[in-house]
Amino acid sequence: MRQILTPAVRAGLPLVSGLAYGIDSAAHRLCLEYGVPTVAVLGSGINDSSIYPRLHVKLLHQIIDSGGVVISEYSTGTPPHLGQFPARNRIIAGLTQATLIVQAAERSGSLITARLALESGREVLAVPGAITDSLAAGVNFLIQQGATPVTCAQDILDLYGLKPPDITEQTKAELTPDQQTVAAALSHQPQHIDELAELTKLPTSILSVALTELELLEVALNTGGMRYIKK
Repeated sequence: MRQILTPAVRAGLPLVSGLAYGIDSAAHRLCLEYGVPTVAVLGSGINDSSIYPRLHVKLLHQIIDSGGVVISEYSTGTPPHLGQFPARNRIIAGLTQATLIVQAAERSGSLITARLALESGREVLAVPGAITDSLAAGVNFLIQQGATPVTCAQDILDLYGLKPPDITEQTKAELTPDQQTVAAALSHQPQHIDELAELTKLPTSILSVALTELELLEVALNTGGMRYIKK
């Protein structure tokens, strides 16, 4: 999720989610990390004793303090109930131009959100997964039904007409010549280290060190299989 959404969030795209465990809270925290407003829609009242999950009370206050928004159709003091969460998903779907489904089992609340988004005339995006993964069954079904597949960060940037955020001048000034060479060769499409070696003309040993250093500086991201993208 981070590698797909980070460039868009860095470019200023706000995210709407449900404050739940997993991908929901990760989306909110990603916005907080880059100083971008985020919207949390609750399935309970907006007060510390009603918020679910309880462990996210601090996160909710961080969202408010950072200039984000917390929304609920339920009055203060309303405890969480199972049926309220699918109901709140229609608000999430209605607030956004597009709904991104990252994981969804064959029967899940995420599929309800996708249906509600379609009924509201919004676009549905889905991250494809392995056919052997039970948590990918729902997203793969959505793609079969016509949802837009999202396989990289550029897909999100293109949807909103956003330009990839450039490395700041301060960060550039902190990079060594080798790091600058590698950073200039990185793109938002995964590139194998052998491809980067060909582009940069750097020995593999120097290239590997530079890539590791760029990861620590949050300029590069290892997507697995010795493939890297620009963050």
